[in-house]
Amino acid sequence: MDKIPLYIGSGYLTPVAYRAKCQINENAKHPSFASELPEANHNEIEGFDSPLKQSILPIFLIGKNEHPRIKRRIETTFNIYEKMNVQSLKLQIDCESTIEEMLSMTHYLDMVSVELAEIKGVNPVSVDRITDLKKEFLLENTGLGFNMKKINDVVWKFIEIRLL
Repeated sequence: MDKIPLYIGSGYLTPVAYRAKCQINENAKHPSFASELPEANHNEIEGFDSPLKQSILPIFLIGKNEHPRIKRRIETTFNIYEKMNVQSLKLQIDCESTIEEMLSMTHYLDMVSVELAEIKGVNPVSVDRITDLKKEFLLENTGLGFNMKKINDVVWKFIEIRLL
């Protein structure tokens, strides 16, 4: 994938957009971002007047219960991107209820992140950089009168023993 997904949600789909961004980051080890309408229309849209615009793929998450003003914003923003030659996608899943729509879209986008990991040939389960970051934090002396390095050594030794 040569594009950076920008998941755009509104209302009840805002957390779905954020989760999609996180899943792409963590599972596929790929940059991704999330944004929320109407806020995305205030400044973000100006950022697409750049040569970098071709590297970003706006993906609009559309709910069937969107407020008419939000529906209009999605269509208008989509059309502006189209005029700017920015490829954009709309994602809508037909469901009976709002909660079903949220869960179905979340599940679908989770699977997209795993599929992207497979395409890229990366392990969607490994979180090496997160683990390294946590280790570094554990190594710091907290100033509370005990040495985190010693505690860290004991914890990692315990983990190694458990894994054997």
